[in-house]
Amino acid sequence: MKLVYHGDMGLGHHARQRAEAFARLPGVEVHRSAIPRLRGFLRLNAASLLRRLGMSVDFGGENAALLAMVRNVQPDIVFVDNARGIRPKTLTEIASLGAKLVFSSPDDIVAPHNSSKWLVRSLPLWDLFFTTKTFNVEELRERGVHRPILVGNMYNPAIHRPLTSAEVGADFEAFDIVFVGTHEKEREDDLRALARTGMRVLVHGNTASRLSKGWRVLEDDGVTVRPAVIDDDYARAMHHGKIAMCFLRKMNRDQITQRSIEIPAMARPMLAEKTAEHDAHFVDGTEYAGFSTRDEMLAQATALLAEDGRRRELADAGRRRAQTSPYSIDDVVAVMHGHIAALLG
Repeated sequence: MKLVYHGDMGLGHHARQRAEAFARLPGVEVHRSAIPRLRGFLRLNAASLLRRLGMSVDFGGENAALLAMVRNVQPDIVFVDNARGIRPKTLTEIASLGAKLVFSSPDDIVAPHNSSKWLVRSLPLWDLFFTTKTFNVEELRERGVHRPILVGNMYNPAIHRPLTSAEVGADFEAFDIVFVGTHEKEREDDLRALARTGMRVLVHGNTASRLSKGWRVLEDDGVTVRPAVIDDDYARAMHHGKIAMCFLRKMNRDQITQRSIEIPAMARPMLAEKTAEHDAHFVDGTEYAGFSTRDEMLAQATALLAEDGRRRELADAGRRRAQTSPYSIDDVVAVMHGHIAALLG
């Protein structure tokens, strides 16, 4: 199987990791196609604004570059990993060259802030469409997608693993609470509530935005705010807290997310919003600690900080569940490969 894999190939990005997992499969020849990196203040900001408005732009020549690679490689499959800037015309031309079209998204792809006009128009053109959102399957079918397929969230064993204090450094469990992620107001309020009980709270994420201070607003409450982290730095950051928080993004209607799998895989005691999908993947009270209200979150965090042994048991059980379940990147990519192989007949 010859496969052109198109997505964000920057260090630490999930698309790059999935492309590497496909390349590990026997009989799969992967050719990486990277989303172009835009340079220049005006181009970057114009592209960002247009994307926020749901408009499609191709300042970097993404469509031409992908089409040129397809013509050169003559692949069986063109796999687009959450890239929303591919024109329907480009896909039609690729299909005319004999390649099957596959799209994959870990986001709530139906939501306007995760989509684009080009992507909406292209939905009927994809031969397979992978999603990690249970609710997106039927929504995609209603929008013309022929084969929407649910796949699991995943962790990368090479990155998301337990680290020793020597590997992490002086900040190993120096904080009570750590959270890594994008700023949202409800998350901000939850972390402020934790800090106001006297807990030492660390947050890694966007430190400022155009319209607000982002996470920096929490510094007035004693929260330590540091920049966003990826790859190995992300794994180390998760070991900076005795408890790792897993908030779900309300904008994406999340019931579970990639981080829900990565945190237990790193043997970090996970305190997460309780949902049916979290409970289907990890046992509440044994493999993770769940909460439904802010008061429950505060009570769970207080109890866990008071019991070193229980935190260790929670972390070890979560790690075992991640390892013995089909949650690794290779497991999930193997499922995708099975569907693609069936498509090729």
